[in-house]
Amino acid sequence: MAMNDMQNPRSILAFDASSAIVDTPMTIERADQAFFARYDWALNPFICVAEARRRLADEIDRLSELPADWRRGEVAANVYLLASAALHGLEEYLRGKALRLPGKIGSSPFVRLAARSIDLASNNPLARRRNEALAFHGRWSDALHEFLCALARESVGQEVEFAETCAPLRRLAVAPLAEAVEKAALVAPSPFRRLDLSHHDVVALGRRLAATCASPTERLVLVGLRTSGSYFAPLIRATLACEGVRDVRVVTFEPKKGPGRWERKALIDCATRGYRAVIVDDSPHSGGTIFSAWSALEKLGFARERCVALVPVHPAKRGWRSPLPDRRFIELAPEDWFKAQRLVRGPDPDLVARAFALAPSHALTITPCGGEAGFSAALAGDFVDPRAKRLKQIYRVAFLAADGRPHTRYVLGKSVGWGWLGYHSEIIGERLAGMTPPVVGLRDGILYTEFFPQGAEAVAARPSRAALLETVADYVGARTRRLRLETFHSHAADPQRHNSGLRLVEKAVARTFGRLPIDMLMRPRLAPALRQLMESAPTLIDGAMQPSEWVFHDGRALKSDNEHHGLGKGPVNVVEPAFDLADAILHFALSSEEEARLIERYRAVSDDQGVGGRMLLSKLAAGLWSMNEAQDSVLAGSSDPDHWERANRRYLAAWDFLTREFALFCGGLHGPLPAPQWRSPIVALDIDGVIDRRLMGFPATSLAGAQALALLAANRICAIVDTARSCVEARDYCRAYGLAGGVAEHGGYIWDAVSGRGRSLVSEDASAEMEILRARLRAIPGVFLDERHRHSVRAFTYKKPASGLASKILAELRTAEVGDGALAPLPPSLANAVMAELKIDKLAMHHTSIDTTFTARGVDKGVGLNALRDWTLGPDAATAAVGDGEPDLAMFAVAGRAYAPANLGPKAKARLLNCRVANDAFQRGLLEIAEWIVAEHAAKPIVRPELRGDLSAEATFMVGALQASDRGLAGRFARAIFDRHVLEPFIG
Repeated sequence: MAMNDMQNPRSILAFDASSAIVDTPMTIERADQAFFARYDWALNPFICVAEARRRLADEIDRLSELPADWRRGEVAANVYLLASAALHGLEEYLRGKALRLPGKIGSSPFVRLAARSIDLASNNPLARRRNEALAFHGRWSDALHEFLCALARESVGQEVEFAETCAPLRRLAVAPLAEAVEKAALVAPSPFRRLDLSHHDVVALGRRLAATCASPTERLVLVGLRTSGSYFAPLIRATLACEGVRDVRVVTFEPKKGPGRWERKALIDCATRGYRAVIVDDSPHSGGTIFSAWSALEKLGFARERCVALVPVHPAKRGWRSPLPDRRFIELAPEDWFKAQRLVRGPDPDLVARAFALAPSHALTITPCGGEAGFSAALAGDFVDPRAKRLKQIYRVAFLAADGRPHTRYVLGKSVGWGWLGYHSEIIGERLAGMTPPVVGLRDGILYTEFFPQGAEAVAARPSRAALLETVADYVGARTRRLRLETFHSHAADPQRHNSGLRLVEKAVARTFGRLPIDMLMRPRLAPALRQLMESAPTLIDGAMQPSEWVFHDGRALKSDNEHHGLGKGPVNVVEPAFDLADAILHFALSSEEEARLIERYRAVSDDQGVGGRMLLSKLAAGLWSMNEAQDSVLAGSSDPDHWERANRRYLAAWDFLTREFALFCGGLHGPLPAPQWRSPIVALDIDGVIDRRLMGFPATSLAGAQALALLAANRICAIVDTARSCVEARDYCRAYGLAGGVAEHGGYIWDAVSGRGRSLVSEDASAEMEILRARLRAIPGVFLDERHRHSVRAFTYKKPASGLASKILAELRTAEVGDGALAPLPPSLANAVMAELKIDKLAMHHTSIDTTFTARGVDKGVGLNALRDWTLGPDAATAAVGDGEPDLAMFAVAGRAYAPANLGPKAKARLLNCRVANDAFQRGLLEIAEWIVAEHAAKPIVRPELRGDLSAEATFMVGALQASDRGLAGRFARAIFDRHVLEPFIG
């Protein structure tokens, strides 16, 4: 780097230092290590009221022990956060349970009566413990107010003595409290965990509110929307008191539940007395919560013009309230946030000098970097909720070495949380030193790490794929050893907001018992079993193992963004290390051999020998999480076509991963499969509706389906697939179930699994039209392609979820819904218009409930079956076909025998083709058909395979779920409805 670059007037920081040894490993000041070493408990953001009070007492004691430097500021912030957390727990306990049902159902007279009954039971005014808790809440609020007044004064630069103001709070922190309150779970507050806010911003909001008051005697009621309201409102009240505004009351309520008995009573009293209502919440996404709170206040007697909202505006949501007038809102602009200003100032030069082992000398400059090559990816990212993007800044550090030569290194500053809610980032960096970018230090909720630009030189020096996968295994193993969560219990987290990964698995497995409402009713019964299976080795996992999350330096791979995907509001909230392995298997697209080496390496470095028996549920969680995020990303909308395409590729990769993994699981349930061989007759099986259903939001077979395929294999029946699925999927199914081959893409491709060869049946003219059609469809916004289909064109869109209950039930019955949306076919008018525009005449179009497929004319499942038969055994070999839909009629027409489960669509046409229909539907019907075929063609005695005797606990759990899908609807519904947990999904 040139000297004039180091002296650039744009440099914002300067410090005298020179390098003793430029490549000396980074070290952290002893004071930092000693300070953060006491916060192992901060790895887990899910604590209860009892732990919050215990930690609060410890932090108050530390206030008087620490010097007046950054450490005392950190502890003061922790006192605020922990005391507010305990306050929130009290308020949630006092609110009690509420009945929550959607839309018109929730507003019906019967449901309103039930809701009032539950509310009365939860808020019984005669209950002694609740009245004691209410009185304790008042004392806690008063004690906290004294400390918060000091915190507000300190925030604006005044000298304060915290120890004296904390004395009442310290006494209450150890005072007796009802056991039910002590056990209450606390919610990790979004503003201070993931939204880049600090208590300084809350004080700034309070000062802006004070400036709008007509006089110090104006009456205000701060209406805090929990969770954030429990943290914001008391501090704003204290700030107002420091500004001379004294008549201020605080009432908080949970917006989804609405005000409880005591909350409603206090708000009505304030409305009657003429108080101005100030709605207090964190950075809004759409503002829906704030607007619904506004409506609730009007119903309680507040005039519209007497209500105002006090909010910090997120940089990604500047126009959240447009076109509403300014007078209704008091806002803190993003550029005025404390951390935004702190990032402008940059890291402490002394901190950087120590981290880089620089001795005081001369010419150290720290300059913010812009969009230089190799920097953009570190500052960007795809986010479903744009507020999830952290505040970041990269700095260029230039200095002179001892020999006088200039050197340049880089530092990344990233917002990681506030107070103890951000300490996990520093602890992770310290414990995983050498596997993550070196830590410079943590100050003011900003983690500074060394940054390595990912230019051409870094990419060229990246390790081999094998070495990278070894590093991945070592990294996951290190987290297992060094980041254990000894006291973690997922039930301590709010299941409605925090158990994201577990909730997805719970919802998916529940669907094997039936669709809405059976699945909803079964979830409370499944949840405890899933927690037990997925919490055997609780660890603060990474939660995002995509290749894009790794950076390269000196030929080594380092894991970036290693602190924010595991736990909190928004992250995956899974504590099973196998999830990280599964996530890596998914996103690195590992082969079976690579997967085996990854797991074996992890076992060796972690001593977690039982991980193999926990992989299935983790793969389910990783696949569902990725699919859900990708789908949400598409539905969130973007002006960037590349964003949509990346999300679509991620969705399809996750869908493919889940389908393949569950096929392999089901194919191995009855022991090793015999090697496939070609023999007559060839039995062609459709996949969708015959082998598989979308049981869990993606295609999978049931236990009956696995039994049917195992029965055919064990009795040496030559089975193949004949499907609309891609050639890739057809090969996967052959491998999973020991099938001899397959016909894929509506007859466009045939695969011989015995000899490992494939062949296209699509003509050159039709292939040329497919390429033209693909190019045209790719250019249409909102239209997506499945690139696995090379011998047909599969296109689809993503659609928003149904809003009404009836529509939701209908959607459940006919869509591939996983997250908040589903796949859908192209509008027929659009598909027809494109074909007419391009003068397509060699392709045919097929619509299903989830896609539109274009295939070569003259090619179908029957043509494919005959072609595969002739290619392998010759035209004299006998064939049989099993299908359930209109495209399968072509198979029935050419096969010697035709069969269908009871869910067959075109029954009349199929009977004309001499199709024999089973008594049962779907996979039970397939098992019935398999029995017929084996009885007719297999050698005697018939071999009946049994389930393996060495199934793991999670495999046994999944077998039970797959078996449930084979039961009759009445039995599944009865099992769900007659359960003591039946109302839990509706009460919270």
